[in-house]
Amino acid sequence: MTAAGVHELEPTDYRHMLIFLLLLTTAWARPLLTDRGYRWQEACTEALAYVPFESSNPRDISILGTRCHYQPALGSVLLCVHRNTIPEELDWSYRSLIENCEDKGYFLTQTDLFYAWMNASEFEDTAYELPTGPTSGPLVHRPVSVPNDTFATYYHVIDEAIYYTNFASYYSYGLGFFWAVVFFFGVVSNFIAKNAHNVTARFFAGKKTNMVRRHFFMSALGSLKHNVPLSIRRMGIMAVPTRAQFVVTFIYVFAEILYIFIGLAIAPRGLPLKDLQANWVKSIANRSGGMAVTQVPWIFLFAGRNNILMWMTGWGFDTFNVFHRWIARMCVLHSLIHTIAYAMSAHKYNFLEAGLHLPYFKWGIAATVCCVALCVQAFYYFRHWKYEVFLALHIVLALFFLIGVWIHIDMFHWCEYVYAAGAVWIFDRFMRLFRIWWSGVCVVGDFQIADEKQKIMRITIDYSRMWEVYPGAHLYLYVLNSKRVWENHPFTVYQSPQATRDGRLSLMVRAKEGKTKELYNSILDSKMNTVQYNCLVEGPYGNSHPVHKYDTCIIMAGGIGVTAAYAYAVSCLNQERVMGRQKIVFVWVLPTDEALQWFKPELDFLQQFGNVEVQLYFTSKKYRMENEMEKMVFDTPEKNVGSPPPVPKKDSVFVNIMPVSPFERELIPPRNSSLPKHPKLMRSSSRSNTSPAAFGQDQHFRTGSSDTLLNPAKGYFDSLPDRKSTILDYYTEESSPRVRTMDTIYGRRPDMNALLSKHFEECRGTCSVTICAAPAMNDDVRNAVTNNMDKCKGRVDYFEESFSW
Repeated sequence: MTAAGVHELEPTDYRHMLIFLLLLTTAWARPLLTDRGYRWQEACTEALAYVPFESSNPRDISILGTRCHYQPALGSVLLCVHRNTIPEELDWSYRSLIENCEDKGYFLTQTDLFYAWMNASEFEDTAYELPTGPTSGPLVHRPVSVPNDTFATYYHVIDEAIYYTNFASYYSYGLGFFWAVVFFFGVVSNFIAKNAHNVTARFFAGKKTNMVRRHFFMSALGSLKHNVPLSIRRMGIMAVPTRAQFVVTFIYVFAEILYIFIGLAIAPRGLPLKDLQANWVKSIANRSGGMAVTQVPWIFLFAGRNNILMWMTGWGFDTFNVFHRWIARMCVLHSLIHTIAYAMSAHKYNFLEAGLHLPYFKWGIAATVCCVALCVQAFYYFRHWKYEVFLALHIVLALFFLIGVWIHIDMFHWCEYVYAAGAVWIFDRFMRLFRIWWSGVCVVGDFQIADEKQKIMRITIDYSRMWEVYPGAHLYLYVLNSKRVWENHPFTVYQSPQATRDGRLSLMVRAKEGKTKELYNSILDSKMNTVQYNCLVEGPYGNSHPVHKYDTCIIMAGGIGVTAAYAYAVSCLNQERVMGRQKIVFVWVLPTDEALQWFKPELDFLQQFGNVEVQLYFTSKKYRMENEMEKMVFDTPEKNVGSPPPVPKKDSVFVNIMPVSPFERELIPPRNSSLPKHPKLMRSSSRSNTSPAAFGQDQHFRTGSSDTLLNPAKGYFDSLPDRKSTILDYYTEESSPRVRTMDTIYGRRPDMNALLSKHFEECRGTCSVTICAAPAMNDDVRNAVTNNMDKCKGRVDYFEESFSW
């Protein structure tokens, strides 16, 4: 991890990018449908479509079936091909006809075709008039001829059909270019944000810039919420995208619908009127089918955890999930159009019954059914009702969909798209296994109940230490000692002060349903403070926002989201160049004050820095912690600290605990000074290896002189540690401050507009607002930022840590 807290580019990241580009190139490398002989033999077949040849197979009641095994039908096609095909294309016409018959289970050679043509030349019925529609006349037992003008008409029809089919390939190039442009802007903006912050702060700030960002990039669509789903009668329907996401998806959907119909010709001159509709329907079917196939690699890419585009753009899983769903919906639309249109065409040529017995026909229908089922069961309500059921069914249906598409399009030589999608899926699964190995394979986790009423567990996990924890990181946890071993859920990962010293990972998990509830109940049933389970850690995932680059950093959290907020606060404090220069506002909204017990070590650490302002909002009006507030806030020798401030009255809604000693601010170096780059990790003989205060037990801190703590001459910085030093190296239980500053408000939620307006007005430079909370609070903060960003003299950026399915 770099000094900025941004994940470094590992060698594996270059491999990810290389593999991704190879897969993308494979998807775009599908050759166009320009088989040189296809046009000639297919035009002859279409011209003979209504001739009622006798067939030994009762299901082969059309020329599509009889031309491969019934000599008069095959001879008629070959007579037409020989009379209308230029000599250099004749061999290709033979090859095309042989391939088509092989797809139907009939194996012919060029010698067979040559003798069939010779035989047909002797018994040709030149007087037979080709019917222009279905006929109930007598069956035909001799080869028939196709007039030149009739062939020319149908050749034009086939030529148009090939163009419509190839248009899907042209469209795939356009689709790739469209996403390339979108991701190019994402990559550039991500690079500038992390490496050229001064550029955006100087040239992309002000009211005009804010107006564009407010109306086109930051706000949710219309007056709706982004994180809170759109509901009808309390039933969630869908998550509303942001305006930027909407613009991208709108352009994409508009192009999808437009490309179905653009450039379609009604019919060539001379085509019978009754065939006009059939020709148009078949053209639509060809184009929509090809366009559906071109979407498949993108669907699988955007749904994966190991999507290299997340790392390149800095966009979260939420954004790619929006793209994934809309691309999938367009794929379903194209599949339905393709299936219905071809069913109409097959019915017109009396091929529907025969087609139902062909593998490619049946698997094409199966693929359509699977993709429709995937779309229906992915509705927001079903997805959140029973997520694990949704996920298992989604994977099974996706597998059958991919198999069905593969079998269906194999005869049309479009399998490159399926290969690309399958490769992306396999690569994602392989990288999951690789991340588990990278994290140490089977590791031990300590599971403890931190808050029984809120059902919160503290999990501390060993890991390989081959990667460093960074803000914004999350991992997927598999618990091997549970009934649902296969289930894994994303959890924000951070390091508490104790976990940092021990080199372990920290998780705070609220038990809901399923796996987390099972774990919580198992800990309760064990009647032990700590239960150990064997775990698999899949991670890390996620990107880090460059909040440390801003003059003022407002970090907000709701409930269990405090873990992500705390990681960002520590990341800011880890930056030596901003030590004492950056103002950090840490706002935490939570139901009760009991969290002050299980998150006490983390709050203690933050409160020792003078540039950190901690504000706690308790939505309940309970005062259980009032009598314990004095113990939590200070416990110092009487010779150094005066009398503690009085405990507030119960009718008070605002508690402001201020410093009582003028020298406490000396814990922060002066603005023009800097700490040594590699401070020695301080050890204390009286420090316990555990932190009982985090689990409901009181813990008093003893401190020495603040002058002793930061004086290099006293010998605390005389050697280098074995690992990278962080700001936590200055913190031990003995060196925790004697006095902390913390604002606590009971009985209400903060007014986000008023709160952010106040901080924006006080800000003298750039400002970042980071939020990790429940959906409603995320939306409130987003709206407050967009409404008040003009009040800040510098640039304001909004960062949201959320994970939505």
